[in-house]
Amino acid sequence: MAKQFALVQLLTASLLAAGTSLAAAALPLSLSALQGLEAQQAGIPSFDYALGLAALQAGQAELALAPLERVILTSPQVASAWLDLALAYAKLGQNTQALALLQEVQQRYAVPAETARRIEQLRQSLQQPVMIRWQRSLALVRGHSSNANQVSGERDLVLTPPGLPPSLVLLGDDQQPQADGFTRLRLNLAREKVGPAGSTGWRLLVTTQQYDHVRQASQDDLSLQWSHEAPVGKPWRMVKSVELRHVRQAQQPVLTLLRSNAGMQRPLAWQRAQLDCQLGAAVNLDGQQDSRPGFSNAVEASARSSLFCGRGRWLAGATLSLGRTQAMGPRPGGDQRQQEWQVPLRYRLNDQHSSELRFSQASYQDQSGYSPLISNNAPRQIRRKALSLQQVLTLPRWGRFSAQVERLTERSNISLFNNKAQTLSVGWEYDF
Repeated sequence: MAKQFALVQLLTASLLAAGTSLAAAALPLSLSALQGLEAQQAGIPSFDYALGLAALQAGQAELALAPLERVILTSPQVASAWLDLALAYAKLGQNTQALALLQEVQQRYAVPAETARRIEQLRQSLQQPVMIRWQRSLALVRGHSSNANQVSGERDLVLTPPGLPPSLVLLGDDQQPQADGFTRLRLNLAREKVGPAGSTGWRLLVTTQQYDHVRQASQDDLSLQWSHEAPVGKPWRMVKSVELRHVRQAQQPVLTLLRSNAGMQRPLAWQRAQLDCQLGAAVNLDGQQDSRPGFSNAVEASARSSLFCGRGRWLAGATLSLGRTQAMGPRPGGDQRQQEWQVPLRYRLNDQHSSELRFSQASYQDQSGYSPLISNNAPRQIRRKALSLQQVLTLPRWGRFSAQVERLTERSNISLFNNKAQTLSVGWEYDF
């Protein structure tokens, strides 16, 4: 601490002239180290500026306000300090205060050319109008599955009485695959507000899927989602979402799930060999509130990475997701680990016609040993592979028409979970 204190004193003594040199006087210390010296050095312009910049660079805009306020009080001629203070207010969503600071510094002081350019860029971004985007669509799908009782890869939609594995209920006494036709209807209503501070959106999804004969496989699903995305310092963005989901399945108890997610994303883009590539990464924390009898709340942590490269009409990519779900009490899947790969390959023939081939592989392992069908409480394992081909044709004023064929295979150390299914479906989606 004494060495750091001496360093601050030395730099301060050599920078008493201040001016725009304060921006170059950022001390080579971390935010935590500077905070430890704040009691002794607060009020010295070079120190306050260094502390404010360190807080901004660390994504802590609220911690940058006080030191930058002290800079413009003690050295008001430093235009860059006004700019950084306005940037801190902008990051906190206080655009009116930020614009007022930018206007005041340009009216009162001579601003260097480079600082004036940055001020104008920030002013334009803050004055961008807030946009409201609406999306309304209705989708209708008609298809046929060779096994309407296949275990769903969506783990949350497995509805069972306490103590019974999902397939024991879905497959019935004969445990034989049942081919059946199905009809799926989905209503999508979404509203997104986009502004300089980020975007906030609401989405309502209402889906009903009815099978012609296997009534216990039919399902109604109501989902209400809220999401928010905001920059927290380039190139990172904070993504948050909350989802309330209500599922009803024939002859099964109603399922209500409350999910909350928070993640950080950092897209990276580059070009190699005439390829346009983008790399993304995110970490999420998911809380699940489960209202089914015998089930308890759970927390799921997951990490996801993706890489997509395109050239001309082609787009190829791969995504990898790793996750772990930990229940707060006894429940099926109480200690579950998931791993999923997806590899899509898309070809766009023109603006109206596109094709996509997608392969996915997922594995789920339940360490809780909840199932009564496995001796010695061995972990329950499920491996799922799916290969699908989809064709999409978009016609102006008529909507989007699609056709898809999918082959699904599931293997498990519980024989009831071994399933194969081929699904053929055609669909129509219209924006209104």
